[in-house]
Amino acid sequence: QQQQQPHSTSSQSSSSPAAVVPHQSFLAVLRALPEECASDRLFLVNDDYRFQMRDHLIDSAAPVFAFLLHHLLQQQQGQATPQYTRGVFQAWLAWIRYVPVRPRVIAESP
Repeated sequence: QQQQQPHSTSSQSSSSPAAVVPHQSFLAVLRALPEECASDRLFLVNDDYRFQMRDHLIDSAAPVFAFLLHHLLQQQQGQATPQYTRGVFQAWLAWIRYVPVRPRVIAESP
């Protein structure tokens, strides 16, 4: 019996833009999440939940900024479209605008 070959090898998947750049929908979630969590439209029985969500976003800001920086650098390497780069900047702006990001995190981001 012949062994079936995998559909893609690691060299094929690492060279394709789809393997390097996640879908626009992921950036849309990163862009919308801080605004929706900070929104007064979000009705919560207990406002402590809102503060817990805010604290979680604050704690998540450093890895999110690192992720966005990584994908922003892909544009310089020609692996992302200008629309994707715009999405990265829009997500970054949402985090800076709606999440009280620690100054250290912002200072460490170029």
